[in-house]
Amino acid sequence: MPDWLRGADIAAPGAEDGHSQISQPAAPQTSSDLFGGIDLPEWLRTEPEPKPETAPVSPRDLDWLTRLGGVADDEVSVGATVAAPKLAPPPVPKRTTEQLKALSLLKHLAAEPIPAAAPLPAPQQESALQRIGVDRLLSIALLALVVIAAIFPGVAPFLETPPVMPAVSQAHEQIATLGENDVVLVGYEWDARRVGELRPLERAVIGQLIAQNVKLVLVSTDPQGTLLQFDLLDALRDAGYRQQGEGYLLLGYKPGGEIALRTLGRDFQVMLRSDYRGDDATGSALIAGIDTGRPITSLNDLSLIIVLADDTPDVQGWMEQVYPQAQQGDRPVSLVFLLPEEAAPIVQPYMRQPGVVAIAGQRGALAYTALSQGSSGSGIAEAVTQQRLTTLLFVVTLLFGLAFSGVGAMRRRRS
Repeated sequence: MPDWLRGADIAAPGAEDGHSQISQPAAPQTSSDLFGGIDLPEWLRTEPEPKPETAPVSPRDLDWLTRLGGVADDEVSVGATVAAPKLAPPPVPKRTTEQLKALSLLKHLAAEPIPAAAPLPAPQQESALQRIGVDRLLSIALLALVVIAAIFPGVAPFLETPPVMPAVSQAHEQIATLGENDVVLVGYEWDARRVGELRPLERAVIGQLIAQNVKLVLVSTDPQGTLLQFDLLDALRDAGYRQQGEGYLLLGYKPGGEIALRTLGRDFQVMLRSDYRGDDATGSALIAGIDTGRPITSLNDLSLIIVLADDTPDVQGWMEQVYPQAQQGDRPVSLVFLLPEEAAPIVQPYMRQPGVVAIAGQRGALAYTALSQGSSGSGIAEAVTQQRLTTLLFVVTLLFGLAFSGVGAMRRRRS
């Protein structure tokens, strides 16, 4: 019984005097009829029931292979050990005759001492030609011959005849017909790497235009070409050209590459709205035709287009974006390309189009100068002689070098 039920005062049912009798506390009972068959919780029990002890689990029972039904250890008898069969040793490999010889050679080498190093043979005495070298001799000979040709230009009179090129003659005939009332568009699409070839072409072709007082419109889509345009301004001022917008028009750099060329071909007035200073050139005297009597509204109003290009993509851009527009209308405009020698063979398919001419390299510049100034012009004969003689000497030196190399290879094979 709980503590709060123990020791309570209980009145006797048979008391007559009305006085209650206090009964003695009952002795503690170990069991009760009311709660005898009920499992009481631990806090109501006088003595807690002992918990059943669990059997210890051996590691063998925890093995999942054993619990899956493997063979138990007790089923296998200790004395019934099965002996594994013994394998016979592999047969000794038989050595071949070559292997036996190699073994004997190794034993012989191991038994002998290391021989002393043999002295190196004395180096052979080289001749002066071998010490200098054939290639150096040929280079020195070529340099000496070139210097002699530069100092004495008249040593080979048969080399003084200027070259004759059909494309140069055609371009010279077109430019020779231009005058003060003509306007030529000049595209500078080259950089300083090609100065050796394109500078003579510029002096020959553009110099003739300046001598004939032809009006020029200068434009470029190459950053370096834009800088090279300003080198031409001194020559224009020295020739008596009037200021910007009257005798010439410098449009400067037009960014965009082929997009700028497409705009140049489709709408020439858009290009004229901004020159190199950002001013609108559409109302200038040159574009309005005040001196020439012919206003410039499109490419067909120009007399000629000259492009100084140093690479194949430059020619491709002008031919694909500008040439189709220049050939439209009643007055198609011709294109003249000034190119380096290495780009001329690649752009030959474009040069077959009608109204397209190309002049390449120093040979083209010399041929054009000879046509404009005559064969007796200042320095024409000397320049032609030096160029041809230098080329001839280079070819001769190359042939001698190949001959010497062949003779040396034959000697080495025989030795």
